[in-house]
Amino acid sequence: MGSVASLQILAHALLPLMWVLCVMSNRKVEPDYSNYSIEELNDALSNIDKEAYPQRTNKIELEIVKRSQIQSAAKEQTVLTNEKKFGVGFQLFFALLSVLFFYNGVTDLLEGETYVRGGNYYNPTDNPLLFYGNILLYIGLSIVLVVMIYLGRRKNTKRT
Repeated sequence: MGSVASLQILAHALLPLMWVLCVMSNRKVEPDYSNYSIEELNDALSNIDKEAYPQRTNKIELEIVKRSQIQSAAKEQTVLTNEKKFGVGFQLFFALLSVLFFYNGVTDLLEGETYVRGGNYYNPTDNPLLFYGNILLYIGLSIVLVVMIYLGRRKNTKRT
């Protein structure tokens, strides 16, 4: 009798533990797809039985869509931060160059001769093509720089 009583006591003591183990073994374990990488999500989606687990399939698809939206937003933010603004330093530098080129073009035109490398001077009577070409180059570069400043400022105001 002693052994039967001790088995009954042991069974009553182990009953709650056995109940917990039964409940735990019958419980369905839902994967946490938020911890999966994109590759793991795609792998899970391709290997899941879609008919047996339609809710899990839906969760995986939603997680993939959410991740792709996050990645596209991150890429867009990266592109915006990587684009350099046309800063005030560049604007001042280009403005100074523009003024210098314009000044050289106008003074050479008024003086009637332009200096080129090598100590040569061109004037409209001896070599009109090079003289006026040099004047147009100076004034054209100054106009191009002013346009660059304008477009850069316009681009900066659109981004902010």
